[in-house]
Amino acid sequence: MRFTYSEILPLWSLNQTQPAGLESDCGAAPHTSGHRIRVSELGASSVVVNKPGALAPEACWNAGLNWTRADHYEGLRHADRSAFAWEWLRRTPAYRDAWRRFRTRMASPRQPPREFGLERFEDPGLSVPLARPLWRADIDPSVIRAVVLDPFAHPADRIDLWRLMPLVSVAIDDKQIEHLLLSNGIQSLRIDIVDGTLIGNPASLRFGLHGIAALQGPVAALRRLIEVVEKGGFDDRSIGRPNRRERWILELRVADALLAGAGYQQIARGLFGDAIAGARWRTQNPSHRQRVLRLAKAAKLNLAFPLDRKWFSDAGAVPNEPA
Repeated sequence: MRFTYSEILPLWSLNQTQPAGLESDCGAAPHTSGHRIRVSELGASSVVVNKPGALAPEACWNAGLNWTRADHYEGLRHADRSAFAWEWLRRTPAYRDAWRRFRTRMASPRQPPREFGLERFEDPGLSVPLARPLWRADIDPSVIRAVVLDPFAHPADRIDLWRLMPLVSVAIDDKQIEHLLLSNGIQSLRIDIVDGTLIGNPASLRFGLHGIAALQGPVAALRRLIEVVEKGGFDDRSIGRPNRRERWILELRVADALLAGAGYQQIARGLFGDAIAGARWRTQNPSHRQRVLRLAKAAKLNLAFPLDRKWFSDAGAVPNEPA
């Protein structure tokens, strides 16, 4: 059965007030108050249930973002590794162009979302923690595949999306696969329901696992799913290695500086302040200069190939974090 707008809407009582922040609006600062399940349908005859907000124009993807301000990147300090993949992808002109074509409906996107590693387009004007990118299962090895098993199972064995509503986004593709995302903006879990539905239907699931090499990501994700279902949300513990995130954040700041037209000395001053000399900074600050050059090289590489770095590898020991 194919869902339509009229069938999905009353199912989840989506006539509640929509909080700002689900779509970017360059004329107003985003807010995050309120709860809402975001349901969308993919494909040529797609129906997007969450009402569209203002269209983010080309120059709006980084509205209000100041690369010299470390606090503007604070949301990334405890984010899943995959959040950095989104931050790089949304900065690329090719993705922004595809998004603009998709949102205006004036022309078909030259590249569908799957070519960017996504199941559906996500607004590039939304940064972490507002964005909810739905990565393809072949991109993210921690995606769990499942089928609906028993809607009459014991409550402790069922997943109730209504109870997890602040975390839930759902997209349905042409094959009627439900791509379920549980995310608080900095941590996330993905489940693909390949048979049955959890929409309006709390049920237990049968999880599909195969092979040995491919087990690490889904098994780690299943452990996190148990915690999320039992606690109603993600654990607030810090994840990953802080020093890695500090470096990744610096690379993003340098990328934003380069996109804004800043030179290397200006970038050095923006990152290291008064430690950078004036006219003779090349000789007086050689270590800072070399660090900026290394960061710039990494930033240019990530802008050219946003998904080539293994942002989704080794999801076993720590969520989306390499060993």
